[in-house]
Amino acid sequence: MIEIEKLQDLVINESQRLEKLKLFLSQPNYLEILGISHRELQHSNFLAWMMNSRSSHDIGNYFLKSFINLLPFSPEDKIRINLSNLEGTKILREYNDIDLLIVNDSLKFSICIENKIKAGKSGDNQLLKYYEIVENIWSDKEHRNYYVYLTPFPRTLTEKELEIEYINLTYQSILEILEDTVKSKQPSEETAPLIDNYINNLKKNIMGISKEAKLAQEIYRKHKSAIDFIVNNKPSLYSKELFRQINEFFIQHEQYENLTPKDKNIIRILPVNTVPYFNYKTNSWGETKSSFALEIFCEQEKIWMKFCFGAINIKSENERLRFQSIKDEMFSLMKEFSSISSKIVRRSKSSSGYPSVANFDIIRLNDKVLLETDDVFSAFKIKFQKFEENTLNKWTEEVVNKISKAQ
Repeated sequence: MIEIEKLQDLVINESQRLEKLKLFLSQPNYLEILGISHRELQHSNFLAWMMNSRSSHDIGNYFLKSFINLLPFSPEDKIRINLSNLEGTKILREYNDIDLLIVNDSLKFSICIENKIKAGKSGDNQLLKYYEIVENIWSDKEHRNYYVYLTPFPRTLTEKELEIEYINLTYQSILEILEDTVKSKQPSEETAPLIDNYINNLKKNIMGISKEAKLAQEIYRKHKSAIDFIVNNKPSLYSKELFRQINEFFIQHEQYENLTPKDKNIIRILPVNTVPYFNYKTNSWGETKSSFALEIFCEQEKIWMKFCFGAINIKSENERLRFQSIKDEMFSLMKEFSSISSKIVRRSKSSSGYPSVANFDIIRLNDKVLLETDDVFSAFKIKFQKFEENTLNKWTEEVVNKISKAQ
């Protein structure tokens, strides 16, 4: 009864403020739309774009100089740099795995930036590794190297990291120079919305300092137990019954073969038309003869599909090598399929046991279709049909036209 009373209090007393948050969350943000609001790669890409005076943002080197002014350059060096046009400054991405590296050979300085958006510290000795890389390349006594650990909130550096003069900058500093850049440089109509969108994403998703974020925090403090109860009982896309329904759906479906109908964790299917092309008994999945499968995973937040080659579990060395050669060829061919090009797993290798070619989400917990249907299984079928039309049917055609049938 206590939880019911707290839920009632939350719904009745906070309805207007919750509606305000709902409207705020519905506002489009390109980083959220692309699903990259928390990805370090995209944040580093944006910062590199802003720092490059030759980029299309039309603000020149204003942002880069503002960033440099945050660092412990000597007063003389700061004067020299601020009077320079910084031509020839290189903004490098993923140079020897370093997130951002700024190098100016004529002014003899480099800035190594490790960008950490997510919680948790960088890997063991990661900052020390980058230090050694930079010092080994730019070791001239006149060349000064600076090291930055960029994080959403202050982080404690180790004694060793402090000893080699790493400094911790937070995204509060980035936010301030971004806002100053907008105010001082007044970017063009094309550039301004991009910077504003990024600023809003920082405040909302990374730093939690937007007025709406503060409102959410206030509501949470006031109704913590009720909100925690809701979160702990939020809807899930996984249940034994739903797994059974989807598994049975593909057992009965005339256009698909359910390769492992007795598996209780993963559903593996193939369109019937493609089965002859992967009919190699490599002992990948139980009794099935297929060397490839479309694996369906039912998880709390989403149901997704993995385009997956199987392992080769054969004792005969000659047979194993023969099947690996076939697997290599098919793997390379499929990675070039236009039907799945948007979701290719770039780093996977055919030499792996169960390499993924591409991964697709079928349905997510926040999809509107879940509100428009009576049950999750019905919603799944609607989304799967759209996936067939947009991707799977085209993939099937490419298999038939580009891959040789098993001999």
